[in-house]
Order: sequence, then structure tokens, then C-alpha cells
Amino acid sequence: MVETAFFDLKENAGTRGIKGYLLHENDIRMSRRKIGKLLTILGLKVKTQKKAKKQNTASVNDPRIMPNLVNRHFDVSYPNQVWVGDITEIKTRQGKLYLAAYIDLYSRRVVGFATTPHMRSDLTELALQRALWSRKPPKGLMVHTDQGCQFISNDYRKLLKAWGLKQSMSG
Repeated sequence: MVETAFFDLKENAGTRGIKGYLLHENDIRMSRRKIGKLLTILGLKVKTQKKAKKQNTASVNDPRIMPNLVNRHFDVSYPNQVWVGDITEIKTRQGKLYLAAYIDLYSRRVVGFATTPHMRSDLTELALQRALWSRKPPKGLMVHTDQGCQFISNDYRKLLKAWGLKQSMSG
């Protein structure tokens, strides 16, 4: 059965694909481990392999990418010393919703957030503005994010500069 599924799927499906095919086409339940063992016994190999991840050198040459000042040292001594921010996607019945949030590393609490149905830079700006208005941090606060386009936009960088904040980014 595994052999016919393998060839029906044109030798391009691995254990996950074959498992799904067997379940939906033939109502056969079989573990991926067992399918893998059978493929090895039969001497069958998938034609397509995972593509090697392409190294992105654009960030090296982009002056908007800031250095990683936090460098995985997440222990801080006092509040409003380092905030970290990120965006996540939330699936709802009405569609996708994006949440941008900033967390104070000292207290591990959310200091500002915003949600919108899009992932443009004004989402991150609004979340950061809310955090700044509620906390009124001192100049020199470090804001650490990834290198996403929302965090390197001109308006976002202007907001950081206007409040005297240091920007840190990780890959």
C-alpha cells in the first residue's frame, strides 16, 4: 500500500504526505515512523529534497538594520531599561488580525500593544506610542525587535529618535 501511494504521489511525497494520502484515499491509519521504515525497506527515496535556506546578505548592507545590543542577555536591573517588541498573527472568525506588543524585560509585562487587520508599520508605531505614553520612559531606553520591515520603516525610526530611544535588532 505504501509503495503504490509513493508512486501515486509521483515520488515527491515524504512520510507526512503518504500518511495523509493513505488516510484520505484508503482510510488506512499508519504512523509516519512505520511508513519511513517501509520506504527504507523498499529502497524508495523522495525525488525532491528540502531546498537549502538562502543566506540573506541584504541586512549586512542595509544601514537601517541596527546591531544586536541585547545579544540574548535578557536579565535587566531596573524597569524601562529594555523593551522587546514583536508582531504575531491571530486567526479569528472574521479573518486575520495582527497584534504588535512591547514587553518590559524587567517586569515581563506588556507595556503597550495594538491590533489591526494589516501588518503595516503604523501597527508597531501605535503599539510603541501607547507604551511610551503610559510609561513615559527615560531617554536611553533600548527597544529590541527583529529586522522586519515594520521595525526599519522611516516613521518608526523617527518615533524612536523623537523619544531618545536606542534601537537594537536581532536576525
